[in-house]
Amino acid sequence: MLEKAEIRAKYRRLRESFVASRPKGELESRLAAQLDRVLGQSGVWIGYRKAGSEADPSLAIQKHSKNKWAYPRVEGLQLRFFIPKDDSAWVKGSWGIMEPDPSKSKEIDLNDTAGVLVPGVVFDKKGGRVGSGKGFYDRALSHYRGVKVGVAYSVQIADELPREIHDVTMNHVVTELEIFSCEERVYS
Repeated sequence: MLEKAEIRAKYRRLRESFVASRPKGELESRLAAQLDRVLGQSGVWIGYRKAGSEADPSLAIQKHSKNKWAYPRVEGLQLRFFIPKDDSAWVKGSWGIMEPDPSKSKEIDLNDTAGVLVPGVVFDKKGGRVGSGKGFYDRALSHYRGVKVGVAYSVQIADELPREIHDVTMNHVVTELEIFSCEERVYS
């Protein structure tokens, strides 16, 4: 089995090539349709702003405006979560990703949310995830009991990934083509 650094490099290349070969908007529309099937529970959800060629959940988030949406903010080695008050409540974070400005947002406790959309470099069909390698989501979600939804494109699904004790497992992995629930494919 490949080491995580090799896995990251391989799947980043696959994702970038895949995204570059598709018409703009096609993947987001298909992904939003699949995410619709797991975002039925109302309440506060955690979303994310995509970085680079990551799977973009923004269309699904817009379609589910009945939910309140909070977003992560990197502070040191931790993630804190905020609901932006409006479109002006965003600043570029330390990793170059748009994050909520705490002075224009309301902080929420992660455990007061219904679910979390989680980006990743690659997922497996059992809910395993390899992220960017900094461990932000693994630390934040280590005791989280809400729904964890990995969001990816179909080229980011591996049969099996190496796991370490601190790796957090997703409840669902959603791509533009299908939804995996733990070990079983439930929709296609």
